[in-house]
Amino acid sequence: MKITPLTIGSLLTTSLFCLNSMAANVTFVAKDNSIATKLCVHAVNNDVSAMKTYLRRNAANSVRDLSGQARMAASQIKCNNTNLVEFTAQYGADNTFNYLNRRARSKYRIDNNVEIIDLSKTLAPNTVIVVSAN
Repeated sequence: MKITPLTIGSLLTTSLFCLNSMAANVTFVAKDNSIATKLCVHAVNNDVSAMKTYLRRNAANSVRDLSGQARMAASQIKCNNTNLVEFTAQYGADNTFNYLNRRARSKYRIDNNVEIIDLSKTLAPNTVIVVSAN
């Protein structure tokens, strides 16, 4: 089979569709009641509005603007031992990923031009993932 840019584009589109449909079968449950864990759950559930509200309400006094709060969260909060930006990318939470990735320090950003998706890694339907911040 000859691989062309069209073939690669089709594979990427199919991969992204599978990843997004896979995320629909997953329920994320907070392990504890901490602010960071709740932020992780809102982020991985692709709820930008709730994530922004949590950032505003629980921001450090030294960071007044929302972009700065997102930058700080992306660099300091880990969800299930993964930084917040990678965590949202891992589960296909594209809206919150894009919001955080644009605001994160370059060290924590993920290059949008590179997509590596493992299609063999699938989750059973109705999977429950317990989320904790550390």
